[in-house]
Amino acid sequence: MAGLILDQWQVARLRPGPVRIFPDGCQDVIWVHLPGQAPVWKPATLDPQVRWLHGAEGAALRGFRLAPGCRMPAALWRALDPEKPDEVAAIAALCQRSPALSEMLAALALAPAGAAALARQLGQSLRSLQRLSVTETGQPPLFWLRLARLRRAMAEAGAGAALAEAAAGAGFADQAHFTREARHFLGAPPGRLLADAEAMAALLASGL
Repeated sequence: MAGLILDQWQVARLRPGPVRIFPDGCQDVIWVHLPGQAPVWKPATLDPQVRWLHGAEGAALRGFRLAPGCRMPAALWRALDPEKPDEVAAIAALCQRSPALSEMLAALALAPAGAAALARQLGQSLRSLQRLSVTETGQPPLFWLRLARLRRAMAEAGAGAALAEAAAGAGFADQAHFTREARHFLGAPPGRLLADAEAMAALLASGL
């Protein structure tokens, strides 16, 4: 179980209004209890960009964030008991993770300069790496490279680095490149996100 479930979160009663879900490279397993209805388990997608969630007011939610590279096939969701919202062991037992994919995701920490460099780092052909990434996650290696770089930059900026410094440290060509990627993945420029404490708490949560 260790390492498969990265984090847990809980919302006692969902407040009215939309909530932003930022891409973090992880899939969540979510227990949902709507007022007056039986609880259910629901799959979460691997979000490629920011997503706005419009949940039912008063809903109770409990989520288990799987580590990057872990997934739970849709056919296995039915095995979870909706009357048991603390299904850590059951979720971990159903998780699947490819060792090759785990190696690819771990290599992102070394900030390779592109998919070809990542493939060389792993001793694979670019075609093999692309096939692995798309088959296992539905996204090409470039998605993972871009998201990892952006999350590094936002973490550095959140820790107090100037935007230009955070951009350079994460491997962006310049601050403008950092801004474009933040708009693409996160829906807003870095400066606006840094001024939003709720957004930064979500962006700095555990993930890729």
